[in-house]
Amino acid sequence: MAAVPPPPTAVQSPRAAFIQWLIIGTAGVGFVFVAATHLPDGIKLPGVLTVGLGAAAGWGWGRFGRSLEIGRSALVPVIVFVAIAAAELLATWKQHEDRAADLGKKWLPHINNPIAVEVREQLERAPEGETAEQREARLKQLADMDRADARRLERLEFRGYLTSRMERLTPERLRTQPWPWIVWAAEILLGSAAGAWLAFGQMRTRSASGETRLSV
Repeated sequence: MAAVPPPPTAVQSPRAAFIQWLIIGTAGVGFVFVAATHLPDGIKLPGVLTVGLGAAAGWGWGRFGRSLEIGRSALVPVIVFVAIAAAELLATWKQHEDRAADLGKKWLPHINNPIAVEVREQLERAPEGETAEQREARLKQLADMDRADARRLERLEFRGYLTSRMERLTPERLRTQPWPWIVWAAEILLGSAAGAWLAFGQMRTRSASGETRLSV
């Protein structure tokens, strides 16, 4: 009696493998970067953490694609680059929102404090018999209050967050505009490029059957 052959093993189609790689990989990269926002501020050094996470995310995504036998394609680094860049943007914005919420709780009550408002109103009114020197001192004190409030409000903005990231760097010029923006853009480009390159390098040139699995 002839032996019954085993049932054929189901083989995932190239398109299904690619869709699985795309969805799971995109979600994983986003999760990694958002989770990294909760790391201690002491290790969030500009130019280090973001680029390192981008490289690690791309390498892991590439290993996942290799396990699915997805072949190399020019589309792979493009997808990885865009996904990592988007995740970096999302993570940066989340950190800014969290920081602005925390600082706002501390500073806004101080700015809108009734005592501070009353002091400002008194400084804005010129008393009778005010001398030129007294007027100059009063206006200087009022200007100092305005500058202090403006600095606080500026730090609540997105550019204020980017500037605050530079405060731990030694060159003071990196804390002045437009350097915080330049450093941030360079981080995104380098991290995304490193991730895309590593992901592409991990992909199989050909599957075990001799054909690439990526077909889109």
